Formats: sequence, structure tokens, C-alpha cells
Amino acid sequence: MNTIMLILLTNCLIALFAYRVLFRSRYLFSDRFGFIVSITGGNIVSLVMTNNLFYLFSNHFTVISFVNLLIGVAIGVTIGSLLNSQTLIAGIYSGGTGAVMGTMIGAVSLDPSICSLPTQIYNQQELVLFFGLFGLFLHLLTTLLLLFALKV
Repeated sequence: MNTIMLILLTNCLIALFAYRVLFRSRYLFSDRFGFIVSITGGNIVSLVMTNNLFYLFSNHFTVISFVNLLIGVAIGVTIGSLLNSQTLIAGIYSGGTGAVMGTMIGAVSLDPSICSLPTQIYNQQELVLFFGLFGLFLHLLTTLLLLFALKV
């Protein structure tokens, strides 16, 4: 669990850094770029954060599912409020969608028999570590692409 906590804190730092950079340059956004930032940022940040939170609190499925949804919508509101009301609505939707996907990925990686997948191939610790590190890599790559698109 210490590894997942470290991955979660790293994801939080990446998200805060990206939000800080995007917040400082929000007046340079067009409506189209703001919409893309809202959808992409809200989706990937909430997916990775809620996936890691599900791993940390997997014993309380119903509570963590509801809390993950609230966290995802809050992330979407935060990222979506950078520009206007259209990006806010897109952020709410993409944050909620990312939170549900992160919760589902966490549930399936902890118990692959939910989707009729074979459970003997990998053990639970390997799957959690794989999805945690893959999410960290995906989050970092998406953030770098968004920040690169800001400069182009």
C-alpha cells in the first residue's frame, strides 16, 4: 500500500503542477482548446486518482464508489472552470466519467472474475502495481501533451 500511496501523491503533484500552468495561461485559451483541456484533463486526472483511491480503500466498495464519483466531479469542476460555462459542463461530465472508469478498473484488477477473466494468470499485487504505474505513466504523458499543445 505504500507504493500506491506514493503513486497517488505523485499523481496529485502532477495534477497540481499542470493546473497551475494552465491557470496562469487561461486567458490564452480559445474555446476549442479550453474544451479539449476540460475533457482530457478532467478524464485522465479523475481516472487515475479514483483508481488509486479504490486500491487504498477497496474493502468499502459502496462508500468508495460514491466518494470517487464526488471526487471525480470535483476534479472536473475545478479543471472545467478555467474558461467558461461550456467547459465547466464538459469538465463535470468527463470528471464523473473518469471516476466511474477508475473505480471499474480498480474493481476488475482486484477481482478479474467480475468480467469472466482468468484469475490465475497474475496475482493481485502485480495487477495493482501494473495499473498504478501505467496510470502514472498515462497521466504524465497526457499532461506533457496538454502543456506542449499550449505552447504550439
